[in-house]
Amino acid sequence: MDEKEIIAKLNDENNFHLTLKVIQFSEDKLALEFINYLKQYNSFIYIDDLDKAYDLLKKAYIEKIDYVVCNNQISFLLPLVSVISSDDLSIIKPFVPVFYYLKDNILIQKLKTYCHKSDYKFYSFKTINNLFVAIRELISF
Repeated sequence: MDEKEIIAKLNDENNFHLTLKVIQFSEDKLALEFINYLKQYNSFIYIDDLDKAYDLLKKAYIEKIDYVVCNNQISFLLPLVSVISSDDLSIIKPFVPVFYYLKDNILIQKLKTYCHKSDYKFYSFKTINNLFVAIRELISF
């Protein structure tokens, strides 16, 4: 199923996906580490493939899963936070805070320039643990 089909299906079902709490990561490795951190606190579902995305979203909605964690391939969801840990800036969306965990100064400058041009808020983290704690504090409302 491609993205347009999924969006059409979601529109037919009153856009239930907008009620889900989504955290989006630019890298699968960091997303999986976050899931290991998160599973001690809340229930979650991980979406990393468009083919299974609709079924997993429906499952998360029906079973009242606390959080949906997704990667950069899922671009039609509205996340509570976008987490950047690679050079892929495609997951940055308007009015969604950007948390980044980057070591490369060139990538950091690229991200800052991109965010400043569009007036997006962004936050830097030096350790993965601090990043995960900040995400958890942000999404626990």
